[in-house]
Amino acid sequence: MSLRNSGENSPKVLALETSTALLGAAVVRGREVLVEIILNKPNQGSSVLLPMCVEALERAEISLNDLSCIAVSKGPGSFTGLRIGVATAQGLAVSLEKRIAMVPSFEVMLYQAKQFRHVVIASGRAKAQAASAGYSRVGNKAKGGLGVPYGFEETIQAGPRDLDELLREVRRLGAREVHVTGDAAEDLIALGSRYRSGPRLVPVEPYWRLPRPGIVGLIGARMFSEGMVVEADEAVPDYYRKSQAEVISGRKAVPTGRKRG
Repeated sequence: MSLRNSGENSPKVLALETSTALLGAAVVRGREVLVEIILNKPNQGSSVLLPMCVEALERAEISLNDLSCIAVSKGPGSFTGLRIGVATAQGLAVSLEKRIAMVPSFEVMLYQAKQFRHVVIASGRAKAQAASAGYSRVGNKAKGGLGVPYGFEETIQAGPRDLDELLREVRRLGAREVHVTGDAAEDLIALGSRYRSGPRLVPVEPYWRLPRPGIVGLIGARMFSEGMVVEADEAVPDYYRKSQAEVISGRKAVPTGRKRG
């Protein structure tokens, strides 16, 4: 359930980004990123995220009680990372009696590539289960979806697919040039290099290829102003594919009535 805000013109937001290997925290006030701290070290989120939040708030000279809401990247992305980020946001929201802006990770990446005409997101290095989507600029003709604020319409439905399937979808767009972002961007471009025809696949600059906490905060501030925030118990990550543990568990499962050989 979305809840209306208190009418703040420049909401103060603590933003958490844990959906990829680029871990980070940021403090945003309205449309301004006051502080952004990042660490490109996977599998360290649980031990460093809260200290990063504390440091970001101290640098911004904003107290926890002054925050309007907590913003967190909700996925799709790293399963462990998403759980850490959302759990941390929930803990802060409950203790501070604040609400949470659940920011779509794909919207963050699209925001960071909004200057391009055609954008494809390839997220997740596991080729068989990459989360992906495609967007094309249509201006004020955009009818719905997370790309509307930036004039984009979804042209490849967001969801899980292998990179070969994604490449086929990209080639069907009929575009001359497509910018690719996400941590599997180079893998998709390498697959595309096998073809002489088709769109030119261009990687987004590495700095903007993964979701940044400052952008999570900017989008979160807008969501807060629009009343698109939820209570802590309603904060649920978006998982587009099974976790590796679930995949392994599924392989080991024995159907009912079948004896182990």
